Amino acid sequence: MPTYALRLSAIDAVRLLRAETEAADGQPELDTTISDEYIIAEDFDRSAYGLHDGEQFGLVTTVAVLTIEPRMERDYWVLRVTIERPLGPLSPQEQGVLERKELTLDEFETKLGSADPTRTRVRLLYETVAAKQRFDRWLADIRRRHPAEAHAGQL
Repeated sequence: MPTYALRLSAIDAVRLLRAETEAADGQPELDTTISDEYIIAEDFDRSAYGLHDGEQFGLVTTVAVLTIEPRMERDYWVLRVTIERPLGPLSPQEQGVLERKELTLDEFETKLGSADPTRTRVRLLYETVAAKQRFDRWLADIRRRHPAEAHAGQL
């Protein structure tokens, strides 16, 4: 799937999703998942962290991901908001307790509020040009329905 970087801030995406969910009494025509996952890099510059070669540490980054998808089979698109936060080198024992977990929208928004903006990304994935156009129409429509939450510039 092609990926498209949007001029839609992560916080605006969350606010629009929240407004749409509230307007639809908790049942928007969207599927959403929110998770917190971990990426462990085994190959990294150990000396930059004061570690010696041969020490068994992995460089850990937590990645919170909000995924928004329409409930349709044609012209399919996925809006993905990610927040990366480096945790640093962790021992195998420390890594062993790390588990993927589901987050609420409130928890994701809290993480977003304390995130480094350079480590936050909003991306659109789509299958066809028609899917991109459908997303553009959906975003324009949701911004029109919830103008107080639509602070970002146009695409």
